[in-house]
Amino acid sequence: RGSWNREPGSGEPGGREQTLAPEPPPQVNQIARIPASPKASSQQKPASPVSSPEANATVIETALKEPDVRKSPPEPMVMTQPETKAPSKSPQSSPGLQKTVDKPLGIPQEKSYPYSVYLGAYKTPERAKVAVSQYQEQGFSSHWVKVDLGRKGTWFRLFTGYFRDEETAQDFIDKWDLEEANVKKTRYSTFIGLYSSKDDIKSKSLALLKLGYSTYVVDGVNGTSQLYSGAFITKAGAEKQYKELVAKGIRNRVVER
Repeated sequence: RGSWNREPGSGEPGGREQTLAPEPPPQVNQIARIPASPKASSQQKPASPVSSPEANATVIETALKEPDVRKSPPEPMVMTQPETKAPSKSPQSSPGLQKTVDKPLGIPQEKSYPYSVYLGAYKTPERAKVAVSQYQEQGFSSHWVKVDLGRKGTWFRLFTGYFRDEETAQDFIDKWDLEEANVKKTRYSTFIGLYSSKDDIKSKSLALLKLGYSTYVVDGVNGTSQLYSGAFITKAGAEKQYKELVAKGIRNRVVER
């Protein structure tokens, strides 16, 4: 079976217009509602107070019969309440454009996959990536975990799967005839987030890969997916990666898987 310290292979976001007539009869108010021509308004002198309704009617009739066609009439000074505009609706964003990557992490739906299959260890991330591609060609996915072994240096352990018990993990080894693999209890991990969009989870995984972190997906309920990075035997290992990710601007949480 595999060993922790062994490396298989080698290389690697106004105003109101005052009516000139003091306290005119009610009909005078109607005059203010009729647009007067520019000619009439420029030559008209202050009028004496209107004393009869007939005089008012004459003024109205004159104003109606003498429009000035040479210029556009000014806007009518209508004594009304200011028009209230309906509040504009802000455009709604398309669901497909919503960014779920920056949303709250959510909570892992299950904590019942504490076992992984250990495939080997590599000295460089390049070698680990090559191994991931090779196992992908065989038909299953894998992921690496960076660990600091002190004097032995930094290594990249390669794991595959998430299993409820040791027996199920061993069955996986037998099915794929993985002679160098063995079962490890890796109950601690860093939880990246809960997603319902495959595009979002792919985008987040690529962003983490560029930063040097491998990810894997655990199926959730109702079509959701849980994104994780790392599989650790000790909580201290997961906490160390948590701090590294936070320093790089990646939200995450140490959880028991």
